[in-house]
Amino acid sequence: MLTLCVYIFILVFIAIHFIFKFIVKIRLGTPPIGSLIIAYKYSPKGLFKNLNFFRKDVFSSSLFSSMRFYYTDQLAKEIEYADGVILSDTGVFPNDHLLFLAKQNGFSIIKTPAISHAIYVTFPIFLSLTITKIFAIFVGYPTIRQFSEERNLCGYPVLEVYSKHSVMLIVPLLRQDEFVVQEAENIVYGREFLSVYNFHNKKQLSNLDLCSNQHSMILDMKNLKGSKLTKRETKG
Repeated sequence: MLTLCVYIFILVFIAIHFIFKFIVKIRLGTPPIGSLIIAYKYSPKGLFKNLNFFRKDVFSSSLFSSMRFYYTDQLAKEIEYADGVILSDTGVFPNDHLLFLAKQNGFSIIKTPAISHAIYVTFPIFLSLTITKIFAIFVGYPTIRQFSEERNLCGYPVLEVYSKHSVMLIVPLLRQDEFVVQEAENIVYGREFLSVYNFHNKKQLSNLDLCSNQHSMILDMKNLKGSKLTKRETKG
């Protein structure tokens, strides 16, 4: 019986991997997400035990999606990220009561801009959110890394957006600084920060310096055929 379960698990694993690997497509452009108001907490390493309470009791989990901002690679020894709940996806601040509840429970508030240009990929929820998230990490992250390196793109941070029906990975290529929460400024603006998807490539050290010092998008325009961008954009 145990052997049969193992075989079934392996077959399901292969099937899901095939679906995500060959059917889910990575995209370059404007993701289907607008300006967000997010209540978050920041962690240099561990999960927040009270985040589920915040989602289920302080807010209705049926109304609000969750989100994470990753400022280090998920394989790093110390993972730094902000974990939170999307209070509004229209850029309009919610009512004062929600903001009060968020702050009362130790959460900070950040407003992000609408993302005009990014690398992104969407994984439909398959079987469960946990299983989908695992595949999104093991399939999505390497795919985005390879995609960005081939096109000499420098994007940060990595955004994970969770909804009822999907897990979306987004790497902004413009206005990246506006996705940096206050608690992450030391690692992002300091010399410790390296682009999440370029830090393995030592040959692109000059690009990494630009990412660290200027927090800009590095584009190889020859590799961006079909892109809406018509010129190199940097942010000083």
